[in-house]
Amino acid sequence: MIKDFLKHSAIYGIGKFITMVIGFVTLPIITTSLSPAEYGTFDLLSLCLILLNLSIAMEVSQAVARFINEQTDKKDKQSYVSTAYFFSFVMYCIAGLIIYSMQSHISQWILNDVTQSHLVLYLIPWLFLHGSFTFITNQFRWENKPREQTFLIALNGVLTLGFMSYFLMIISPSIEILIVSYLLALSISTAIGFILVKQHTIMAFTFSPQKLKVMLLFSLPLVPSSLAVFGQSYTDRLMIAQIIDLENVGIYGIAFKIASLLSVITGILQLSAVPLIYKHHKEADAQRNFGKATNLYIFIILSTILGISLFTPELFHFFIGKSFEGAIIFVPLLLTAIAFQSLSVFTPGLSIVKKTHYIAAINIVGLGINIILNYIMIDHYGLMGAALATTITSALICVANTIVSQRHYTINYDYLKILFAMIVTGLVISITYLTSPTSININFFITKVLITITIIGVIGYPLIYRDISVLIKDHHRK
Repeated sequence: MIKDFLKHSAIYGIGKFITMVIGFVTLPIITTSLSPAEYGTFDLLSLCLILLNLSIAMEVSQAVARFINEQTDKKDKQSYVSTAYFFSFVMYCIAGLIIYSMQSHISQWILNDVTQSHLVLYLIPWLFLHGSFTFITNQFRWENKPREQTFLIALNGVLTLGFMSYFLMIISPSIEILIVSYLLALSISTAIGFILVKQHTIMAFTFSPQKLKVMLLFSLPLVPSSLAVFGQSYTDRLMIAQIIDLENVGIYGIAFKIASLLSVITGILQLSAVPLIYKHHKEADAQRNFGKATNLYIFIILSTILGISLFTPELFHFFIGKSFEGAIIFVPLLLTAIAFQSLSVFTPGLSIVKKTHYIAAINIVGLGINIILNYIMIDHYGLMGAALATTITSALICVANTIVSQRHYTINYDYLKILFAMIVTGLVISITYLTSPTSININFFITKVLITITIIGVIGYPLIYRDISVLIKDHHRK
């Protein structure tokens, strides 16, 4: 499994790397074109889109991932996929009608401004296109076709950059123009995605009520669970908008945007890990191999957290601009929160035994804790309180998921090695921030480079040295 994990991760990594580079290029375009308040508005609309995608289609795509690997007949696989997409399409239509009829109310709830209701209408085509594109790319993932998914994701990123650069830099910049850039890119990418789906005969264009019932029984508990995860990730920004203002949402949103660079890395690894876990979980040495894969995963994300955290000041100085420099201090905490959230991929026990209602319960309780912490801590500590509340909640949920998952499907984790690596990384980041000069300093930059290389070696030796050495020796023998 480790070899497949690394191989698929490398393929997915190409697309994600392109996406990451494009994200770096587009970020200064956006921050120089929009004010913090305008970016805050766009950020809230993006959150609303994510919320709709999580809830409207009842997470039926996740059920496809669970059940198609059990099918030996190709027509049955095609029927599961087609049924899931047609159900999703119908739900998107219903959601579009609701958005259109309630645009003023939604604008007031989300943006706290009824005059922005015209922006809410963009959610209708955005939902259709984003939902369809996500479904297609996920399906190539479930089919273990990383090249096709990588191509589509990279294509969408390149198109987004092209349209965004043209419209925002040549035409007068605005939130509407930014959204239109995303819509045009998604339109082309989704159309090409459907062409590829037809070529690979993934969908049969049939509908099976029986298969839909089976998938919904699995996926329905995941809806409140996913909504709770959404709430854990975005409650901070929604409450900042209500308790403070949109300008602070924009500043915090940029911090989250930088921290989301970690999501690019975790996304690459998760894309390859989930299908492989479902494929290999019944094998005799699966628990041991999953434990090794977890060590590798944690090493990569801790190295990424270290690199991003230490060099965030330079990133803001050269690419983001002074208007958003107040976001720098929140980046390490948000990176930590994202890391804890991503670790759920290696606590698969509840999904394997199909007890998804436990996942929902843990995440719903976590959402309640997150709301309480954010309400209290934002009021007392502002944006720092929001970052702390999000990080604490993510850590608690990660621990709860691990404990419950281990009771149903035990994985051989190296707890002491993992804890050691986490503590070392956290201490180095904290000390570096406390001793960092107020201005960009080349000597301190070089020092940080040396520190990063050294610490990566320190945490890497106990986590992955032995397993990587074995893989290299096996490769040379062949």
